[in-house]
Amino acid sequence: TRKESSAASDVYKRQNTPFKIVIHEAASLLCVNWYKRDIENILVEKDIFVCFNQRDIELLKLSFKNIKNFEILIPARVPYTESIKKVNYPVSNLIYYGRISSQKNIHYLLWLIWFVCSKTNKKPKLYIIGAEDHLGAPHVGIFCKDYLQVLKTLAQELDILESVVFRDFMTLEQIIELCEEENLTYTSMSTHSDENFGIAPWEMKINNIPTLLSDWGGYQDIERYFSKNPNSIGVYGSDLGPFIDFEELLHSYLNDDSNKSSSFLPSKVNEDLLNECDSNKPLESTKY
Repeated sequence: TRKESSAASDVYKRQNTPFKIVIHEAASLLCVNWYKRDIENILVEKDIFVCFNQRDIELLKLSFKNIKNFEILIPARVPYTESIKKVNYPVSNLIYYGRISSQKNIHYLLWLIWFVCSKTNKKPKLYIIGAEDHLGAPHVGIFCKDYLQVLKTLAQELDILESVVFRDFMTLEQIIELCEEENLTYTSMSTHSDENFGIAPWEMKINNIPTLLSDWGGYQDIERYFSKNPNSIGVYGSDLGPFIDFEELLHSYLNDDSNKSSSFLPSKVNEDLLNECDSNKPLESTKY
């Protein structure tokens, strides 16, 4: 309660004992849960906030104007090495593993596979591995149950079932072996509200598997940590929340030189995609 917080504040300030405060996912919601508990009155100048990425720090500064001390903790930190693989363009086969969540934007990857198969002579494969969550995107008021079924229906309606492989659970060792055998690039277009770090892409990086990631949350720090010239897919804002521009994803997948020789005009990519989705109506159940 507020009275308890106030009493605790007096004790802490008298002791002047600096705390190390691990914010975890609080910054994603601008620390609103802290405000309700009057936590700001407990803080002292020497307190240190432990964050998992630079953007958490930026959000904390928006929430608390007087916070001065930060440190970024990267779990399982490893020495930087030039041996870490970069994406070999044009990218071919892809893998996503992690939570099957609408905030991970896995449907973008299905659209990508469909577009490449239907507009070029390439026949890429996409592996989708993981367990489903049913949270949707509550931070923007969007709820999505049965997202895994939405993805399977979308793959069927886009006629790409031969190119998409769904699997429930695999060990990390099995995933790495699969990536090496199939020459896979790990990709995640996440705009998840709590993407503070990103264990899956980190595991790929330290096991020398190339990645293609959205420029979001902790992904940005991972890319910068492993690469002097990071390449990420931009995330943009809208009244409905953050979104990935499909055309930018497609350009990165195919590389600029491939775009010039392909059978479609890049400026019409989004229009063609929307027309196809509208004709097949694969999005009716997704509520995005």
